[in-house]
Amino acid sequence: MIRLLLIALLALPAGAVNPVGTKLPPQNHPIVSTGASTTAITVTTTAGALPTSAKAGRMSLIVYNNCSSTVYLGSASVTSSNGLPLVAGASVSFDLSDSAAVYGRMASGTCDVRVLEN
Repeated sequence: MIRLLLIALLALPAGAVNPVGTKLPPQNHPIVSTGASTTAITVTTTAGALPTSAKAGRMSLIVYNNCSSTVYLGSASVTSSNGLPLVAGASVSFDLSDSAAVYGRMASGTCDVRVLEN
């Protein structure tokens, strides 16, 4: 219970009132860096890294499916049979360093995918 309360307190913005009713001090570290970058990528029937080259120092990755078909996510050997399906209009986030990669692949056709790295 104490751990859940601590996590909830850490998630509140600076100056917000916590559940106990006291004001929180400003945070010394940003939750989202000012150096976040976005990329538009065309995913095909061949597995490709999302994005093609990782942002140096990346801590997280958000992938958004901006088309009307399902994109499959996984390793370099991702297929429509073993990949994580990301349906049209959905997004998924990963805590992922710049030394790791997520790949995308279509069962058929192409798809516009948006990636945000932080």
